Amino acid sequence: MTCQNCTKLQANIELLQNDLRLIEADLRKQRRQAQALKQEFARLMQEHPKSPEVQTVLEYWQAAISPKAKIPPDGIRAQKILARLRDTYTVDELCRVIDACVLSDWHMGRDPKTQGKTYNDLTFLMRDEATVERFLGMYSPTIHEQEK
Repeated sequence: MTCQNCTKLQANIELLQNDLRLIEADLRKQRRQAQALKQEFARLMQEHPKSPEVQTVLEYWQAAISPKAKIPPDGIRAQKILARLRDTYTVDELCRVIDACVLSDWHMGRDPKTQGKTYNDLTFLMRDEATVERFLGMYSPTIHEQEK
């Protein structure tokens, strides 16, 4: 003969064990879905550096700063642009970073202190958010319009 409390406790244990089995099954399903999403994301990211937005910024930089540069569509420069686009910067903002660099004597190697050394490669300009913000702060549309 078992007591009433033991019977209730045993029933609760069985319910909890059943809940645990359901939760584990759901977790396995979610893990499979997460893995599939990771694989799909990796596949998309391999194609993304070739996107029109990345190509626009690459071509803008090439025209403004380095016309002779060879630019592989999925190289490090494209990856840096892609990273900044993922940081929610727009193509227009990234092009303004390039414009600000063109107007900077220091970065273009025109300042005598640089002795001709330039700091205008896309890997530098798009290095991180702080660099992009700094160049956006340097950008002056009125000066840029006068240069054109």
